[in-house]
Amino acid sequence: MWGLAGIMLNHVMAETADKALDKTDQLLEAAGARPSQGLISCVSKYFTILDNDIPKAKAAFEIEDPKGAEDVANAAVIDASTCETGYPGHLTQENINMRYAAANTAAIFKLLRSR
Repeated sequence: MWGLAGIMLNHVMAETADKALDKTDQLLEAAGARPSQGLISCVSKYFTILDNDIPKAKAAFEIEDPKGAEDVANAAVIDASTCETGYPGHLTQENINMRYAAANTAAIFKLLRSR
């Protein structure tokens, strides 16, 4: 089960966040000189997922701390949900994908914690 957790963390969550950032780049380009604060907030949240949440979860994973990894994956769920609230309708599918990826990753770590 640790192998599946590693795949979800290292590949699925990272790839999903990368795809969301690709979409934000397109939206920023289309917005021109005046992007909305909601879009800027979403960019920040996805950079937080990639540059903070995933590395912290990886560190917890490497020392076999499923609770720490679960908590960080849940933080990514919150970041994606907050993005949808602040900038609704523009990144909906990307936010849903990120919430699912992070929530499933957290659930796997929760199962590892209960073993």
